Amino acid sequence: MNSSSSSSASAARAEAPRGGLWTALALVTLYFCWGSTFLANRLALDGIGPYLVNAVRFLGAGFPLYGWLRLRGEPPMALTSWLWAVPIALFLFVGGAGLLVIAQQWITSALAATILALIPLWTVLIASIWERARPKGLEMAGIAVGFGGVVLLHLDSSVGGNVLGVAVVLLAGFTWAFGSVLSRRATVLHRPLGSAVQMISGGFIVLVLGLLRGERILWPLPLTALAGELFLITMGSIVGFSVYLYLLQVTRPAVATSYAFTNPLVASLLGWAVLGEPVSLVNVVAMAVIMVGVALVLSPGWLAEIRQRRKGLQESRFR
Repeated sequence: MNSSSSSSASAARAEAPRGGLWTALALVTLYFCWGSTFLANRLALDGIGPYLVNAVRFLGAGFPLYGWLRLRGEPPMALTSWLWAVPIALFLFVGGAGLLVIAQQWITSALAATILALIPLWTVLIASIWERARPKGLEMAGIAVGFGGVVLLHLDSSVGGNVLGVAVVLLAGFTWAFGSVLSRRATVLHRPLGSAVQMISGGFIVLVLGLLRGERILWPLPLTALAGELFLITMGSIVGFSVYLYLLQVTRPAVATSYAFTNPLVASLLGWAVLGEPVSLVNVVAMAVIMVGVALVLSPGWLAEIRQRRKGLQESRFR
């Protein structure tokens, strides 16, 4: 075996685990960031209108992120990239994140998180129709198991809500899924600056909508609302959305949207830790079922990586 073949094999073996590790870290980060946004939304609504919550969130995150990346040497986005960002922003920020905050005026965070667990199903179905790619069997099984765990999580809870709120969250989940698939296809935005461009575009759109709706920001702003908004800007947007776009580029849609299964888990734990809400035995069992569902969704990628490692080791032995 010559030196160039040896170095290539070594690089291939090193790249696979490193890629798997980065994907795992990105998923854990996304699970925490977006599982916590339900509580942050509720806090922010104490002093800010629903669409203005997202306007402050995305503009407050988009402009600093854009400036920081430009200072680091990122070239500016072309006009075509900004034009691509507008329809994506309509689905992700006006439809998805915007409708969610509106619905949280009428329904509990737990119920909202439960309904949004349908996002991976919407995403896989939309992607399969658009990209003509049949979903993997384990992905569909994981979605079914994960949603079953979400339902079980609230079987012993009195989850409040009304028909309008439930319908709005269902629409929010579908539009977010459609925007996610659209973002995956918009390769012109698949660079670090793409996150900032989409947040700025979405922030301006929801700002206009909020002002047209007559929404206002209380002054002085309650500390709870300020804390919720700061979390949404930093962890929910700058960190969370950037990680989400990264996952959409390097993984399958079902993997990138698997956070929907863990959102109720994180929301329940935060409710217990911050608000003193009880966690029953049924809750614990449901959380375990949810994580099994997530594992099933991720398993095709894990199995492919294991096979790739074995193939690399076998090839290296015969060189």
